[in-house]
Amino acid sequence: MESLYSTAKEFYNICDQEGKGYVVKSDMTRLHTELDPLTDEQLQDIFEILDLDNNKYLTVDEFIDGFGKCVRSVNSD
Repeated sequence: MESLYSTAKEFYNICDQEGKGYVVKSDMTRLHTELDPLTDEQLQDIFEILDLDNNKYLTVDEFIDGFGKCVRSVNSD
């Protein structure tokens, strides 16, 4: 679990290079080098899935929680 949190936090920091405290949709494209098989469009779709309150940005908690749910969902299949 700690490793999952660390990975999610690392990905969040890649997206939020400016240290704004949130990630917007265009920031997700920075993950393309980390998640190479995913296209920019797929990363945009992931953003929309994680943005549960539809406020057009992700806090660190939203990002990490959503990332964990996605990984657990994939692992349970």
